[in-house]
Amino acid sequence: VLERAGRVTDVLLDKTGTATRGRPVLREVVALDPGLGRDGALRLAAAVEARSEHHVGRAIVGAARLLPEGERLEVREFRAVPGRGVVAVVGGGRVLVGNRALLAEEGVAPPRAAEEATAEREARGETVAFLSVGGTVRGLLAVTDVLREEAPQVVQALRHERLSVGLVSGDGPGATGAAGSALGIPWTAGATPQSKRALVSARQASGRRVLFVGDGVNDAPALTQSEVGAAMGRGTDVTMESADVVLVRDDLRLIPELVRLSRRTLAVIRQNVFWAFFYNAVAIPLAMAGFLHPIVAAGAMACSSLFVVANSLRLRRALAAPESA
Repeated sequence: VLERAGRVTDVLLDKTGTATRGRPVLREVVALDPGLGRDGALRLAAAVEARSEHHVGRAIVGAARLLPEGERLEVREFRAVPGRGVVAVVGGGRVLVGNRALLAEEGVAPPRAAEEATAEREARGETVAFLSVGGTVRGLLAVTDVLREEAPQVVQALRHERLSVGLVSGDGPGATGAAGSALGIPWTAGATPQSKRALVSARQASGRRVLFVGDGVNDAPALTQSEVGAAMGRGTDVTMESADVVLVRDDLRLIPELVRLSRRTLAVIRQNVFWAFFYNAVAIPLAMAGFLHPIVAAGAMACSSLFVVANSLRLRRALAAPESA
């Protein structure tokens, strides 16, 4: 893994939970059905999202806990659609909570009012989840998440290492574009798990070596496809199982540290190989020709081993800094 990480040329960052803090909060609930109302829309969406592992789902469930006690909703046939949302049956009606791709997949067309409200909130960098009941969009849930404080510094550090950096997300163009613009890097929105993997594969086909960083189930295919997959420490079990590297600290600054350490390790390996062969290439012929006493040759061999060990120990300095721990 260290060898591959030292040779990467591109770094692709997932947005939610990787480039952002991964602690989104529900900003607003827009009820498009007066009979359902704001609280009813939030309660219904939270009931469906209760078994979801996505950050948006957790934000909706967390906000619903503040509502007054209401009727307990029975949720059946729950299904998570990676990169799109969740589907379930509640009280005999089919309920969807997800993005435009999920609606299109299920044949649900959002009304003009929903599209306008969504565009307005995505322009502010918010992620919007549609709530559909029985094939009709009944509400919108706008969730916001802030960029990690260290994210701009990390992008700058990766560019300093001469790496191409990009952002990829399953969110819409508004939220993804806002994050990408803030970081000053190209971005790809509306990415499904399969399209994330295809994006990595396309770069590999052009001769690039990709380090993908993610934290959700949606990122597992891309983590597996990339030369090096790195999972955030707060990621899901599936993500960490799919990754080559797990960041035990929830700190994005460990990514450039990984690249630097890997490159230093490769450099030390090359130095060690050179000097090990150099001692032997010089000392052995001289000893065979009688110009070098065997004891001196043996001493040179011992010096070669000591040099390799001492040179390798220099890597400990790279691990000693608090940022690299």
